[in-house]
Amino acid sequence: MSYISILLPLYNGIEFLNESLESIFLQTYTNYEIIIGINGHYNDTDFFNNVSNIVNSLKLKYKNNNYDIVIFDFDFKSKSKTLNNLVKKAKYDYIALIDVDDKWVNNKLELQMKYLENYDVIGTSCSYFGDIENYIPTIPYGDITNHNFLDYNPIINSSVLLKKNCAYWTEDDNIQLEDYDLWLRLKFENKKFYNIDKILCYHRIHRKSFFNNTNSNNISILKNKWHNLFNLI
Repeated sequence: MSYISILLPLYNGIEFLNESLESIFLQTYTNYEIIIGINGHYNDTDFFNNVSNIVNSLKLKYKNNNYDIVIFDFDFKSKSKTLNNLVKKAKYDYIALIDVDDKWVNNKLELQMKYLENYDVIGTSCSYFGDIENYIPTIPYGDITNHNFLDYNPIINSSVLLKKNCAYWTEDDNIQLEDYDLWLRLKFENKKFYNIDKILCYHRIHRKSFFNNTNSNNISILKNKWHNLFNLI
């Protein structure tokens, strides 16, 4: 049975960490490691200790589960750079992504693993909660390899399971939508995508979430970059 490295970058949102991690500990698919990457809080002993206390409390609660979970404290503030460094630490060939303010349905990984033989990136449907409740964003389902990714982002970030050799994020400071940029790059590289038509992920909307800090200029910059590259094909 294949193993998964679950990456959780952490800058804001420590108050949601327990809920996010617990949704991982409750997965029916249990062959995984969890790698937490703290960024933007280097040498902040209190922050690191708070994260450690949350992790240790959950490990005690689920003491019959023998999962590897490690914490890294990086001396920079960058989600993309954090993810790239976590991939280097990952022991396994499959990567799952989760943001600290999101959570999973307990059979998410089990259902996704069935598709990894034929696809490079597997996403799922999701539902919003928090400041916006029970909203299901519109995305395409099934094999979406031939979908026009320039229309809109068809992948829910915290729903993703992908092959490790696909997991590399741009560290260009001008690109603020690192997940969308990754999907566009993988599309450019002719990777195969699939979205499961089931709500297996919950995306929290709150005041500090990136959802509330995304502007149309960031999207335009990204689309222009990839529109020009796709036109070269």
